[in-house]
Amino acid sequence: MDTGSLRFVDKVGQNLLFRGGKPITNGAFDPALKAALATAYDGMMPAQYYLVVICLLHTNSDDSPDIAAELGYFENNPGEIHLWDTLGTELCCFDRAPAERDRLVKTLDQWLGDPLIWRVATLRQWLETSQLPFGPQPDLPCVFYVHCSGGCDRTGELIGAYRLRYMGASWLDMWSEQPCRRPMGCSNYRALQWYAFWLNETFGLAISGIGEDGGCFDGNVVDRPCSPILRPFAHG
Repeated sequence: MDTGSLRFVDKVGQNLLFRGGKPITNGAFDPALKAALATAYDGMMPAQYYLVVICLLHTNSDDSPDIAAELGYFENNPGEIHLWDTLGTELCCFDRAPAERDRLVKTLDQWLGDPLIWRVATLRQWLETSQLPFGPQPDLPCVFYVHCSGGCDRTGELIGAYRLRYMGASWLDMWSEQPCRRPMGCSNYRALQWYAFWLNETFGLAISGIGEDGGCFDGNVVDRPCSPILRPFAHG
């Protein structure tokens, strides 16, 4: 597996949260994931833990063989996997009239295809309580691994939203932690922008600079209305 985007994100109680790319090598779940997690964490990993994979790959697409490999792994090994297909949105928040944007922000959970509000809250609840659908052994720490294919776009959407909501990150701080050499894909970037505006509206936060620092990437197109500034990344 490619560990270039694998990063430790947060620790809540005994539970740990990581992000990265797909844990697949030659069509099979890579047992090297556990060693890679230990390398990415600057503390001491639990001797035993319950592995929870949150897979953001697309179902019914070219990602299907990788999803099947992950499902097969958890049929025979402890832990669990959750499939959270993540698409982002093409709807740009900056080309909307103020009244329409305000309406769309307030109704984000009704129209955004990715249930990002629920997902971020659920991830945090699991980290805080270990109350998972299948559940670990009593008192066994949980290690959560959120991934897409490369760990940049779909993973950036979910983990970026988590950092903004639960880690008090500013937009610039969250953006500077993106572990890829290019900006986030535009559809996922846009979903994250909408979520940041929703946080401001719902919780009275003051996240600023939304869309002004970072920019997004869409193939060979680099000048997108939602990303007026495109800055090169230097991260590995």
